[in-house]
Amino acid sequence: MPIKKGGLGVINPSQIAMSCQLSSRYATDAIVKSILPDAIYDLFLHSRTQLESLHAQGYPVPECTTSQKEWSGPVFERALNDLLDGSTSVQDRARLQAVSAEGSSAWLLALPAVATGTLLDDESLRIAVGLRLGSRVVGDHVCTCGVRVELSGSHGLSCRRSAGRGPRHAALNELLSRTLRKANVPSVLEPPGLSRADGKRPDGLTLVPFEMGRPLVWDAVVTDTLAPSYVSHCAQIPGYAANQAEVNKVAKYRDLREDYSFSPFAFETLGPPGGKTKAFIKDVCKRLKATTGSDLPGLYFKQQISLIIQRGNVASVLGTISPSQAAHSGIL
Repeated sequence: MPIKKGGLGVINPSQIAMSCQLSSRYATDAIVKSILPDAIYDLFLHSRTQLESLHAQGYPVPECTTSQKEWSGPVFERALNDLLDGSTSVQDRARLQAVSAEGSSAWLLALPAVATGTLLDDESLRIAVGLRLGSRVVGDHVCTCGVRVELSGSHGLSCRRSAGRGPRHAALNELLSRTLRKANVPSVLEPPGLSRADGKRPDGLTLVPFEMGRPLVWDAVVTDTLAPSYVSHCAQIPGYAANQAEVNKVAKYRDLREDYSFSPFAFETLGPPGGKTKAFIKDVCKRLKATTGSDLPGLYFKQQISLIIQRGNVASVLGTISPSQAAHSGIL
């Protein structure tokens, strides 16, 4: 499956063979016609028509017939729908919905490099891919909280003793603050003197007006797609958990609305951001482009967010294994 459809981008050639042929034949039509005699060119047209007829039995003929992407798009869309319809559990369906949602897969497109912090070590990559595909990640063991962990390792993502939640939260806020500074919007983390009704402070505040003459206040959260309280909804609506987290954050900061512009910074463990978060990221990327003159900083920003989420997932999964259990073979 393609990356944007929840796969790893390793495509089965048989899935795209017909799409490749048809797009190539249409793209080279003018050249072929100028080279071949009319009789042979008629045979070329006839074979192309037959091939198109075979393809049209299951998929529509695209408007842009020279684009392989247009021909193969419906093929992968049907493959994803078949996987969703054939899901044997609500967890599998929720996972497929999440990893194929917009904004879930930026980490797979990042160039792995130590200097830029985009390189995942072998063990982290194995766990991140395993969570994405729903395959076995850990062996049978009991979490440090006392709950038996399933082989997919997903318990660690919502465990109350999650080892990855704190570091991931701090990394997301530091990345956003650094990115805003790059866009000429200075900010401060956990601003003193600015508290909610419950006494807790937001994660960040810009020191200059951000929107409609008001400073920006943000609060970050990563909620688990497969958590028991969300999984049934996430199986039906991609990004449901992140959207619900946004609703909760907006409600908590409703008292600040008059003086500040509030934006939640909400994601799910399997990748998708909430709707308001997507709009906020888009705004930040526009500001980066206006400052730097390039789309690349915005692209790197999205990739770094995605990588931070994956590293948090890995830490959460590994955190379910106590030092004594780690010594036993077969757990990892």
